[in-house]
Amino acid sequence: IKRYLHIAKIETKTSQLPWYSKIEPLATHIQKVYHLISQLPKSKAFDIYMDNFFTSINLFSYMRKNGYGGCGTVRTNTSKFPTCLKLKKSQKLEWDTLSGVVVDDVLAVFWMDNGPVTMLTTIHEVLGE
Repeated sequence: IKRYLHIAKIETKTSQLPWYSKIEPLATHIQKVYHLISQLPKSKAFDIYMDNFFTSINLFSYMRKNGYGGCGTVRTNTSKFPTCLKLKKSQKLEWDTLSGVVVDDVLAVFWMDNGPVTMLTTIHEVLGE
């Protein structure tokens, strides 16, 4: 049985949250995600999948240091995303082109499907041929 956690719109005042100061370097919406993740049982390992609104190198690095795996699509304009994986509009790549760069113990991945796909992961690796 798989368990899913759906994070919808979260509305709280951050000044009232006691855990807020513990993860201050992260953006407010990402802090709330980490707060939810940190309430998972410590007796099991968890891999958390999320979309590009929540995904960031800072969050995934923080999760990895605290024993959580993470994977999700990412926007190329997110902080610390490697410029070598940003596709210029004039560039054309073959389908299934795959490349990755490690930043702060987080793997940033570029994959060319019908369009470019970018993601971050702490639970996968890119294997070369």
